[in-house]
Amino acid sequence: TIPEGYSLKNIIKILIKNEKWDSGKIEQALKEIQFPYPTPEGNFEGYFYPETYLIPANYTEYQVVETILKEFLKKFPPEQYPDKKEFYEKLIMASIIEREAVVKEEKPLIASVFYNRIKKGMTLSSDATVNYLYDYSKKRIYYKDLEIDSPYNTYKYKGLPPGPIASPDKDSMNAAY
Repeated sequence: TIPEGYSLKNIIKILIKNEKWDSGKIEQALKEIQFPYPTPEGNFEGYFYPETYLIPANYTEYQVVETILKEFLKKFPPEQYPDKKEFYEKLIMASIIEREAVVKEEKPLIASVFYNRIKKGMTLSSDATVNYLYDYSKKRIYYKDLEIDSPYNTYKYKGLPPGPIASPDKDSMNAAY
């Protein structure tokens, strides 16, 4: 099971937990797989759709990755999203919404707040993007944590971070659109 809002790093930890699969082979599979959406510098963050998967024990790492990415493509068929750059930006926003929202109903409101901040030239100021830099290990973000210099620090840098910070569900994607 891949929970909503998990980062790719955390998802890989789930996959290798039972020692059936190897993280190095998963990373190799990601380098080899063909995928219709942008993956800047091989970054598949955000594309492992949160779902419960029934994966045969004899599957290779490549087959596991392929199965999970096919589920994403079922949810978001490439032919329905011709502007891949726009789709990637919405995926980034959806990943932030996913990490910020506590309940499904607040996702559209969170999206509205972030889009308004962007429109006004403000920073997004999302704790979730900063916590991504700490692998979501922080229960709280303190002022000292906001000093980290990274394009994912949306307190320092305006606009969206360079990539998604987690795997969003369909509701978060709908809110981002």
